[in-house]
Amino acid sequence: MGSPVIEPGRSADETQHPVVLTHDFYLGRDEVTQDEWALLGSRPSNHAGCGSCPVERINFLDVQHFLSVLNERSATFRYRLPTEAE
Repeated sequence: MGSPVIEPGRSADETQHPVVLTHDFYLGRDEVTQDEWALLGSRPSNHAGCGSCPVERINFLDVQHFLSVLNERSATFRYRLPTEAE
């Protein structure tokens, strides 16, 4: 994880180091679609009407709310954003 010292635009806090993931996790293969986001009652997108298109025009707090709704509905999975290492 991190970036090589010779990489253009590298910041001082990007020191390369190994990372070991200690738990398995699932990661969605595709972006969240407008149809999936509609469970919140809206479809924030510049391309309205395309239910299979990715949702857009959302921020971190919107995503956290979406994840909390998914978690309330699921007895099997815990939904969250991946960490930087994942």
